[in-house]
Amino acid sequence: MKIKVNNKVKLFLKITFIAVVLVLVAFGFKNMFKEFNMTYFNMYRDKLHFFKLTLIAIAGIIAYMPLSIYDFILKKNVGIDIKNIKLYKYSWIASSIASLLGFGGATSLAFKQYFYGSHVKDKKKLLREIGKIIFLNLTGLSVLCIIYILLEFKDIQNLGLIKYVVYGVSAYAPLVIINSLYNYKKKKDEEGFTLKVVGISFMEWTLNMLLIYLILAITGAHIKLTEYFYVYVRATAVGIVSMVPGGLGTFDLTFIDGFKALGVPIEQTFLVIILYRISYFILPAAIGVILYIHEFGMNFKALIKSRKNNED
Repeated sequence: MKIKVNNKVKLFLKITFIAVVLVLVAFGFKNMFKEFNMTYFNMYRDKLHFFKLTLIAIAGIIAYMPLSIYDFILKKNVGIDIKNIKLYKYSWIASSIASLLGFGGATSLAFKQYFYGSHVKDKKKLLREIGKIIFLNLTGLSVLCIIYILLEFKDIQNLGLIKYVVYGVSAYAPLVIINSLYNYKKKKDEEGFTLKVVGISFMEWTLNMLLIYLILAITGAHIKLTEYFYVYVRATAVGIVSMVPGGLGTFDLTFIDGFKALGVPIEQTFLVIILYRISYFILPAAIGVILYIHEFGMNFKALIKSRKNNED
């Protein structure tokens, strides 16, 4: 007997879960700030001159770029009749604002439906393929979790509850890829659509990982790439499972705790997280808002011009 769960009940349970997580995060930050020294934080901050900040900003934009590549596969698969430059512009607007707001991909879906809906023959297929891309977005992180498990299988047993989070996320990609291969044989997965998206997802998460490592290096933290990799995977997996947009709070606490164990001061790690969120979330979203305002202005001018021509 199947038990149907009302959508309102699902939403309530999700909001309740996130609320509980945020309360726990608040307590975590409260305990963390008991050890926080503002003088040390300012010392690390003051070492960041203009060149270093510019380098972080550029690196953040480069690391963010793969999120706007997904739509080129979408264009080919659905038949979106838009020039590539405009497609990338729309994709940047949708992905950057959606990354900041969260809401489980609903924001990205709404934006892309709005931008591409009038440029396709089959709107249902458009929605279906956008949904697939959102669903496949975590496969890259899943692959990183698999690599982590293979490299640190013995030590991962000492992680407590976090090991189950890593195991859970690591299982995601294999299940998706197996399903993709099955559909490919049945001609349901045209030209390996799923595998292409998985490839972009892996590039996306790898660049995200390298961005934070670069910020760590710029702030003066000397951590081996392997040690950093383990902390990054654990923190990101926890952030994803928490369902909080951008892993806000959950990622941060796990990340800070991991580097504290490696001897990196809390104040320095906290500065790294702030710089990461500005360069990877806020800066791309600001560019997205500017592009959206520009697009809205162009459409408004075109509408006014069209009305004047009709009146004449």
